Amino acid sequence: MKEFAAYATCEDLAALNSTKATLRSADVDRMVDDIAAFRQLLPAHARLPVVGILATLSVDESVLNYSDRMDFFVLAVGDQVMEVKNRPGFVPKYW
Repeated sequence: MKEFAAYATCEDLAALNSTKATLRSADVDRMVDDIAAFRQLLPAHARLPVVGILATLSVDESVLNYSDRMDFFVLAVGDQVMEVKNRPGFVPKYW
């Protein structure tokens, strides 16, 4: 049994979201395991490439940099709304 914060699928892509109040490096590492669990627990979507999304209230610069290196989107609260926090030109990995 596994709980996912949210996921969405379309014809050729799945997006898997993990939401934390404060994003930590361990949460970034866990996303790799979550993607594997997603494929196992939802075999109807196992053929789809998966994009990982990490959502949080705030993110430390070092964790954001680590998430970038692991190729996950990072969303965090900006001025008043949720914003993509990755560097300009960021391209996520299709797992």
